[in-house]
This record gives sequence, structure tokens and C-alpha cells, in this order.
Amino acid sequence: MRSRCLSRSMAPQFSAQAKDTNEREESEMKKAIAMDSKDNVATLLTDVDANDAVQVMLGDKTAEAEVKERIRFGHKFAVKPITKGQHVVKYGEVIGQAVRDIGEGQHVHVHNVESLRGRGDLSNN
Repeated sequence: MRSRCLSRSMAPQFSAQAKDTNEREESEMKKAIAMDSKDNVATLLTDVDANDAVQVMLGDKTAEAEVKERIRFGHKFAVKPITKGQHVVKYGEVIGQAVRDIGEGQHVHVHNVESLRGRGDLSNN
């Protein structure tokens, strides 16, 4: 959580005259991060509400996405549609499989993803 104290190093950020409207809006935009270009989810760096615009960062690139529901800090949302049975990819690695269709901007969590690791029912024995 950010401190509400205004340090000297932060003071220039708060000068409305020093920033134009677009720069100010971008800095205030809610953010998420994806770690690999193969990821089909991004992790939120703040709480978001339904229909919030989110700036998704991947390396030095950014893209804008819209979340479809309220999602808490640290949780994932789909950055593109994920169909039932499709792998969910985070960090460039498969972290699970969708148990139902997940639309772009929807919350991705245990209610719509199942793990594929440590499952005896999926072993090749």
C-alpha cells in the first residue's frame, strides 16, 4: 500500500501544471503485469472494479484491457478469450486448464481453472 506522505522526491508528480491530461490519466490508470508473450492472463497490481481500464505491462510494452468484473489485487484476468479445456498460461508456463470458457477481461481463478499438476487421475500409468 502506498504511503500518503508526500516526500520531496515525489512532489513533482503532483504538480498538475507539469503534466498534461493524457500523462496524468496514464499514471493513474490501474495496472497489471504479464511476464511472457505466451501468457493468456495478467496479474493485477491493484484492486479493480467491473469495466475498469487496466494498463497491462509486458517488458517495455504496454496494452490496455478492460476487466469485466471486480477483481482483487494479485489475482489474474484473461487478456484474451480462453476456451474450456485450453491451457491457462502464466510466466510462459501452463498453470492449469480452463474448466469453462473464460472471456477476455474475466477473473481467472479456482472457480474456472483446474490444476494439471500432482493429479494421479492424469498419470500415464
